[in-house]
Amino acid sequence: MDPFFKFIIFVFTIPFLFLVSCQNKENAPSKYQVLVSLPPYLYFVERIAEDTVNVATLVPPGSNPHTYEPTPKEVESAFKAALWLRLGESYDKKILNVLKEHSPKLDVVDMTQGISLLEECEHDHATEDSAHCHTPSDGRDLHIWLSPKLAKTQAETIAAALSKLLPDNTQKYEENLRTLLQDLDNLDQEIITMLAPAKGQTILVSHPAFGYFCQEYHLLQLSIEFEGKDPLPQHISQILSAANKYHIKSILVEPQYSTKGAELIAEKLKLPIYIVDPYSSDYINNLRSIAKIIAGHQ
Repeated sequence: MDPFFKFIIFVFTIPFLFLVSCQNKENAPSKYQVLVSLPPYLYFVERIAEDTVNVATLVPPGSNPHTYEPTPKEVESAFKAALWLRLGESYDKKILNVLKEHSPKLDVVDMTQGISLLEECEHDHATEDSAHCHTPSDGRDLHIWLSPKLAKTQAETIAAALSKLLPDNTQKYEENLRTLLQDLDNLDQEIITMLAPAKGQTILVSHPAFGYFCQEYHLLQLSIEFEGKDPLPQHISQILSAANKYHIKSILVEPQYSTKGAELIAEKLKLPIYIVDPYSSDYINNLRSIAKIIAGHQ
């Protein structure tokens, strides 16, 4: 072919190739959307998946997961999810059927699989001192992420679900999982050392979120809530008696729940109040901070 004609073909082909390239980029599928039930799971997904997926939480930071009601816009946004790492809170159950109906291909993964759940109030002084806690309809304690050991099981569940969704990234996910599991082991050992002198100690909390944490580190929790509500005067008297009996040194309150009962008890017993957020997405730093408060290192 004449060199001149080759040049003409080349010149006219470049814009066409550029146009096709741009169209392919515009039509390229966006990242898969991964939905989690609570903010702490954002941390685990981001550590394992990095930027290979988009991740969102059903319950916004600072919201009470036991009473939260997703808005229609939030539910509609959840329809885009390809994977839901579901914990099983009451709001989960309300929208599960809706999501499955609108997104039949949605993969729903149970974050409690492989974990022996506590009954709500188990390992709480409620059993002997009539302390109080919020009891869900099925009686299960779902605060399973607050134990680093159980968090490892949940991280493995997440990695497996991500690998199923994006099998080409399996090696990346397995490598990131190994790093995360090592970080969780290090955190666990750090907390064990920190709380060793506090073994057998009772912590007073506004809401009983720390059953698994207490079980892990040989503590007991005394909850101020009575059936998920502020305690009545007679319940306050029982808590005051138990607080004196167990030599309570401080009160942990959570921003998602009422602090009225805690403030009243703190005033009567002259105890300091510390705000802790068990639903923080800054997982490792948050558990370390909670342990420091309990250990008296704050």
